[in-house]
Amino acid sequence: MEHEATLRILVSDRARLLAYVWSIVRDEHAAEDLYQELLVVAMGRVETFGDSVHLLKWSRVTLRNKALEHLRRQRKASLPMAGDVLDLLEDHWAEYDSLDSAEMTEALRHCLSRLTSKARQLVELRYEQGLRGTEIAQATDRKTHSIYVALSRAYKTLGECIGGRIPKEKPHA
Repeated sequence: MEHEATLRILVSDRARLLAYVWSIVRDEHAAEDLYQELLVVAMGRVETFGDSVHLLKWSRVTLRNKALEHLRRQRKASLPMAGDVLDLLEDHWAEYDSLDSAEMTEALRHCLSRLTSKARQLVELRYEQGLRGTEIAQATDRKTHSIYVALSRAYKTLGECIGGRIPKEKPHA
């Protein structure tokens, strides 16, 4: 692959790659730093990538290794997910390699707008403000269990809505 094509793919899939590395490190600043490191490494290996699918698979493996190294450097007592769990999730992430990130983002925006205002507020508290279930319960004066049930319903609704809007067979741009 050429430098320009490699960079175009990595930038267009930025949100997806950030989501992947964030799922490991649970820190948006660290995830962004690791993504930037990925770009530098990828630009030095452009000739080794056969196509976008190979590039994205390599990117996830590289981000995974960098994330685990980052967590070890941070001296975290336990890693959020064991390596074997990440291996199992790799096939799931690979299913979405052929999808356009802009289309996925638009589907998420649309589906978020279809949630009730209360459900949308909970999702925003959880992901925009980074609050945990107990913190959301305190902030909304609700029971922790009801927050987890409401979030679970919101996730299910979002998953069904997004699944209905995005065909999995669409080729990568």
